[in-house]
Amino acid sequence: MMNCEEYFMIRDLKSRGLSIKQISNEVCVDRKTVSKWLSIKAIPTYKRNKKQNSKLDPYKNYILHRMNEGCVNSMVLFDEIVAKDYEGKHTILREFMKPYRE
Repeated sequence: MMNCEEYFMIRDLKSRGLSIKQISNEVCVDRKTVSKWLSIKAIPTYKRNKKQNSKLDPYKNYILHRMNEGCVNSMVLFDEIVAKDYEGKHTILREFMKPYRE
């Protein structure tokens, strides 16, 4: 994705009277990309994707509580949360537990 600096450079070169082909040669991008960016009226902005909830989220408090009690075996905790209707995989649990282990 192009950044704002390249966007303004394309706009500036167009205002100087250069053709799309000349601009594409100058900026080293395809002419279709130049046309697309010239058709955009507003400055492009970055939008952060909304954080998705993990399948493990409802069980994190329980897992941390059990770890504080001394249970650090991920297979034991996995079996316990599966009994509580956990639908995720063991790997997600292991990755969550990793920073909390000694």
